[in-house]
Amino acid sequence: MDPSPKAQGVQKAVDVRVFHTLQQAITATYVQSYRLVKNGETFGFITHRIAANFDEFEKIIEEFKNADIFYNYVLVYQNGQMEFTREQEKVKKHLGYRR
Repeated sequence: MDPSPKAQGVQKAVDVRVFHTLQQAITATYVQSYRLVKNGETFGFITHRIAANFDEFEKIIEEFKNADIFYNYVLVYQNGQMEFTREQEKVKKHLGYRR
């Protein structure tokens, strides 16, 4: 089963993917989410959370803030296109951050 936002029918979202080490997060930046789940030990993948707006994104980051973990992100656009990144600024822009 594909756990990506696109497969779950989300129109515009961010898939926040969590890893044990920075190197694992960097290495897995461009790996499809379903492959991370299938080969979790290979990539050091812990879990992922889907945020449909900036408030949800902040809650996800808050949930893991005291853990020694690292992230990468999949931006999912309304047309189904996906962009893989490690930049939180891109996530903020994608989710319409306006503070």
